[in-house]
Amino acid sequence: AGSPDPSLIAPNAAAEIGVLWAAGGNSDENGKINLTAGLYRNVDPIVTDGMADPLGLEQGWTNPDAEVHLVLRHHGPAVEEGGLAQVTNILDPYCSDPLLVYEGEEANGSVCSDKQDVIVMAGESGELPVFVFGTGAPIEGARTMVNRRGDDLIQFIFESHVLEETAGVIVTPKAAKTEMPKSAVTVWWVIFNNPAACTTNPEGEIK
Repeated sequence: AGSPDPSLIAPNAAAEIGVLWAAGGNSDENGKINLTAGLYRNVDPIVTDGMADPLGLEQGWTNPDAEVHLVLRHHGPAVEEGGLAQVTNILDPYCSDPLLVYEGEEANGSVCSDKQDVIVMAGESGELPVFVFGTGAPIEGARTMVNRRGDDLIQFIFESHVLEETAGVIVTPKAAKTEMPKSAVTVWWVIFNNPAACTTNPEGEIK
């Protein structure tokens, strides 16, 4: 599955990968989060500010036949001050990422990590399942409503719970004790404009 960080995707310029911020927010006291966003197709490479395109890839959604991933990233407990930084960045001052050897200025033990993903194939609309990131295991009780308007606009409503891991396994929202209240999360568009150029890892996901 596509991670928002290119170091976790096999470098592949031919795949024309774009990573764009979609939405961010804090889960409620029950760990539930609802987020929505839209993505317009562009013809030329994009140039955006650091928030929308933090990796500077200058690549948006250009191909109607692209494979688009929605990746939910957990940023740890929501902070009272500086919360905007938590919900608008891949890496923020309040978390660390052991995979990237990144340590936030005020991490306090929080870890930024990709938790859930949705795969939107070309032309696909309707209710789509939400998976545990990188495993293909569906998360019961989570869903994403995707509305595709022709070849020019993709909209989504992401409804899920922020869940903790136990021995590397993320359990379903039915086990209430596993839900993480008042957590900061972001959702990212990870766009493979030329999915035919992607390779496959041993678990079967494209990268």
